[in-house]
Amino acid sequence: MSYSKIVTLRQMRPAYNIKEESHGEWESFIANDQFNGVLQKVVSAVRNNDADNHKSIWIAGTYGTGKSHAGAVIQHLLSDPIDDIRKYVEDEYQKEKYAVLRNSLLQLRTTKRLFPVNMYGQQNIAYEEDLSLQMQREIKRALMAAGLDITVQTDFDMYVQHIESQPQFWENLIAQNALLASVTPDTKKLKQRLMDVDTVVLDSVRQALRMGGYDIRLQSNNLQQWIFEVQNASGEN
Repeated sequence: MSYSKIVTLRQMRPAYNIKEESHGEWESFIANDQFNGVLQKVVSAVRNNDADNHKSIWIAGTYGTGKSHAGAVIQHLLSDPIDDIRKYVEDEYQKEKYAVLRNSLLQLRTTKRLFPVNMYGQQNIAYEEDLSLQMQREIKRALMAAGLDITVQTDFDMYVQHIESQPQFWENLIAQNALLASVTPDTKKLKQRLMDVDTVVLDSVRQALRMGGYDIRLQSNNLQQWIFEVQNASGEN
């Protein structure tokens, strides 16, 4: 009898990129006790309904130790349809010693499904203030890919704050963009309509900024509020 009839090797790449993974590639991951401990902590954090007590999970390790693949597995287990992960869970955690982890994960997934947003690599983040912009971009891209177009209160607040701090920029933008000028002739009117949560003006502002190649950065201290508002709005959709 040959070893190949007894032992099966799972195929995997030396470096895992979650943005370039092939279908089902994550299932080649071999869970160990260290990973299972991380997974149990993640399940506990997600199961907690008190948003103020949610904890981030940080996976640290040297290059090539499987951090990216482990992160991909956690993402799939928490965000894929439950029927798509059930076989992996029941095969990988079939032994009795994994009963608590297996049951807690499947019970969680019967009531909750997370929405994944991936940021891979440096993401053009050179300074601390770049983080909020890149997070906004990736969250919006993920929502658009899922067919969700969401606007929240913080979006309006962000532009109002920027108008107050850089009025000359907005005066020039209005002067350069006929569409924006047609709905708001000056910064005073623009600010007032944004404060009134006017979605027509907000759409015109976004289009004018895209045409001009401009990005307006959400202030870092508003990032958490913006994410929670997006999360709540996504749940309603």
